[in-house]
Amino acid sequence: MNIARITVTAAAAVLFAAAPVLAQRQTYDYRMADSVALAAPANAASVEEIAAKVTRGLHSDRDKARAIYRWITHNIEYDASAFFGSRFMVPVQTPPAVLRRKRAVCDGFSLLFMAMSHAAGLEVGEVSGYAKAYSGDPRNPVSRQRHAWNVVRVDGAWQLVDASWGAGDIIGRDFVRRFRDFYFFPDPEKFIYSHMAEDPAMQLLAHPVSVSQFDRMPALQRDFWELGFSPADVRNASAAGREFVGVFPVAQHPIRVTAAPLAARLVPGAMHRFRIEAPGATEVFAVSGTQWQPLAPAGETAAGGAAQASAPGTAFTGDAALTGPELVLLVRYPEAPAGIVVLRYGSAAATARRGRRGE
Repeated sequence: MNIARITVTAAAAVLFAAAPVLAQRQTYDYRMADSVALAAPANAASVEEIAAKVTRGLHSDRDKARAIYRWITHNIEYDASAFFGSRFMVPVQTPPAVLRRKRAVCDGFSLLFMAMSHAAGLEVGEVSGYAKAYSGDPRNPVSRQRHAWNVVRVDGAWQLVDASWGAGDIIGRDFVRRFRDFYFFPDPEKFIYSHMAEDPAMQLLAHPVSVSQFDRMPALQRDFWELGFSPADVRNASAAGREFVGVFPVAQHPIRVTAAPLAARLVPGAMHRFRIEAPGATEVFAVSGTQWQPLAPAGETAAGGAAQASAPGTAFTGDAALTGPELVLLVRYPEAPAGIVVLRYGSAAATARRGRRGE
């Protein structure tokens, strides 16, 4: 199958001019599309055959795009050995080759998504650009690298898709499969903190950014956004610095942080407000040094106003200060009584001391 890439070309300009760039952000139920995709076979003789099976019985372009994304992220693994090896040794990334090997780098993922989408009758393109991604170098663990992903037209608007990042993560030098819903139709205002299309139109932003602007922006990925932080929060906090709080996702529990400092480092002794929505949690603490500062469950107070945490709650609120070298927000669940770290802050005092030694 010979499919021309839609990159920085006149054809791309025509396609993008024909539809609104941004779609209204909504929540959709993809259970039907996901079930069809996961029930489809892993092997097929051609792109057309697997595309037909993956989208069978689905009528909307949205569901078809979702099923293709779900099938690819479930059946194709990222080729970590090719990523860390010589660029001259990367296997052929054509859709038939990727279907046969079940392994690909980003270009193979994006070409396969484009080929299957074309076969299903969708308008789709491949996007070339940069991503702030894991480099494998401990001295510079996140760096700007060449990357490829897709755009697909759904309900009259273009949407972003990155199936290679949606399939899982690179841990050390190995690929670990972990389905990531975030990279199917992500908000362009969030996506730009990790992905920058070379063609400004394909950034899907009202105000596209340049490479130099992209380099100055903090590297914020799925884990950060899934905790509930917003682009507006980031823009407001960016004036104070480029380092942001360390985040640690809890895959088995939905957690949303609705109030917390965004800076990576806190001034010792300064009080900060924390509010976290953690359904099923029993307790939430801000831990710093030897101090365990509890956050109160919303609506659960004992006589005298003391908070109780005997029953699993939803929202926890409280004020806490950094009193040691770091502060972590720790959530306890019935099955995890030791607690799970969600946020981690360093000390601004330590940064100031290092700065003085360097003067």
